[in-house]
Amino acid sequence: MSKRARSACVSVLSLAAVAAVAAGCSNSDAETADAPATEATGSLAATTSDPCALIGPEELAIFSSKPEAEPMAGSDKISTSCAWDGDGATVVTVTLQNSKTEASKFKPETKIDLGGIAAYADASVADFCTVYVPAPDEDKTLIFLATPDAPTAEANPATEDETWCDRAEPAISKAVAELGWA
Repeated sequence: MSKRARSACVSVLSLAAVAAVAAGCSNSDAETADAPATEATGSLAATTSDPCALIGPEELAIFSSKPEAEPMAGSDKISTSCAWDGDGATVVTVTLQNSKTEASKFKPETKIDLGGIAAYADASVADFCTVYVPAPDEDKTLIFLATPDAPTAEANPATEDETWCDRAEPAISKAVAELGWA
């Protein structure tokens, strides 16, 4: 396995570890992914809690040669997810975790400011991006995983000055706005 592939696996395993920690910290067995959206405390109200509605074809086109692809939804006790396939592989996964993961649990390469909302990005693998966004006023965490499909990466390769996480920022900003967090 190449160093790059191992690094991508480590990033995915890091996500699994964060989810496992969050599951262990859940304070209620009654929490489910199918629970209706509720208003956040404070002035921010969720527009949607459906991860499939958080990004659209325009944002998906950053990573996929097939931006009109139908998303695949999934859920478990601690999260709801939506994944989009590109050319032969999953290119974007958006997960809304039903617990807040504190920033100290992340090993980010970069802290991103999304209009006053802190996000934590790991772009340590050249063609893979992981971004965690803890909700400001709710016990939720948005997790955004993305890797471009081959046609997209070949047509518009990332440069040394710009990572795929940099390119993902508009999609993440849209998701945060759809959640009512910004």
